[in-house]
Amino acid sequence: MYMNGTTPVYRSQQYTTLSNPSEPAHWIRRISDLKSAGTREMILDAVISNGTSRQGSSFDQLTEGGIDELSGGNLWDNTNHFARQRNNASLLPEGGMIAYADGHVEWRSFARMNPRIQIGMWFWW
Repeated sequence: MYMNGTTPVYRSQQYTTLSNPSEPAHWIRRISDLKSAGTREMILDAVISNGTSRQGSSFDQLTEGGIDELSGGNLWDNTNHFARQRNNASLLPEGGMIAYADGHVEWRSFARMNPRIQIGMWFWW
């Protein structure tokens, strides 16, 4: 929901999911139904982009999330944990922390991440 003055404005968005055969993504509905909580991703650092290409997508100064509209163009979204490398459009992420359903947290390098879902911008894990 985005606020335009005091009137709520809802964006209709199409949710696109990509899957990675070596690390399939599954939504957690109920923790009690999990068979192996130590391998189920539950919370992720924000690794976001405006596309699915590692070389052509921008990972900083993103306006697809709506914060630019709320701030009158003064703010934008950025990925967490930037590396020193750049692609053709921006700095590249180094990776992100992944919290699992059993409570442990691990670092995942950007090389192992894939774009998984689009909600305005693309989310990688």
